[in-house]
Amino acid sequence: MVQHHPALRIDVQVGRTSWLLDALRSAEIDGALLVCRTRPPGTRILLLDEMTFRLVIPASWGPEYDGRSLDQLAPVPWIRVAPRSGHREILQDILKDSHIRPVETVEADHEQLMRTLVAAGVGVGLMRDDLAHQAQAAGELNFFGDHKATTRLVFAYDEGRAGDQAIQVVLGMLADIWNIEAPGAVSSAAASRELSP
Repeated sequence: MVQHHPALRIDVQVGRTSWLLDALRSAEIDGALLVCRTRPPGTRILLLDEMTFRLVIPASWGPEYDGRSLDQLAPVPWIRVAPRSGHREILQDILKDSHIRPVETVEADHEQLMRTLVAAGVGVGLMRDDLAHQAQAAGELNFFGDHKATTRLVFAYDEGRAGDQAIQVVLGMLADIWNIEAPGAVSSAAASRELSP
């Protein structure tokens, strides 16, 4: 995007989903990459990908938990996921048929931090499938059964700014990068002409 649109001012920030949603509403930011199942109120979204998350446990816990039910994980520590987040939606989906309230300890709002905490034996975690497989191959953790749920990676922006030129440029670039259709987005070539200095 920097190479194709030098006139576009880009400010990349990392934050929790709750902050990103509030910042979108207040127009502090123009758009956000989010993990979510449902479209945040007042936004339009561009679906980039679907993602699967799994429950994982520390490898140091050994085979003791093989074949156990979710209910049997109730008394052990869990790594807390942030409220108002896509991760919270996923965890609620995984736990919907059980009657447990996890004993939540440390909160992790970053996937590599979650991996580190699970590997250190802190507790049960929720990890993206591809990262969980990497960590399992490294001997850091084990999957807890086949407990998993799917969510989406989206680009969200204020619905009132759907016609905004900068938003259209970002949608066009994301569509090119992810090889998807972006309804109403300006093509990269056209956007380059429109935003040239």
